[in-house]
Amino acid sequence: MTYKAIAVRPYPNPLRARVFALLSEAGVEVEVPPELEGAATNDEVMAYLRGRRPDLLLVPYHALRDRQAERTSGLELIQRLRAELPELRRVPVVMPVSIYGRLAFDAVWRQRQPDAVFPMFEGDLEDSALVTALRQALREHHVVR
Repeated sequence: MTYKAIAVRPYPNPLRARVFALLSEAGVEVEVPPELEGAATNDEVMAYLRGRRPDLLLVPYHALRDRQAERTSGLELIQRLRAELPELRRVPVVMPVSIYGRLAFDAVWRQRQPDAVFPMFEGDLEDSALVTALRQALREHHVVR
């Protein structure tokens, strides 16, 4: 089965290519809307995703300042998405976490773990078992539309 994903603020560095290659190997086609690249605000992301029905979302953890200089992260965006867009509440999220963001991610993750969010740590990307685990998680959490 092929899954369709929408990428939100994907990493603009070599990590992006590695994550996209791994997702492709797992049967995921990733769409990267220009509106959601770079420092898109959470409001812009929410407006873009409203009414869309991807099989999964690719939302990196990285904390950043958006176009309006507001601090945000992938976990904050997912929390808002789950609260405000009922059609996407059960959509699985693959969340790449760079080696630089790992400590901050771990601190937040211990406090709250949104449903159907699958962290993908940069240090694990070379592990062949990751593709198998991702395929299994997609089968378990895929919402038929």
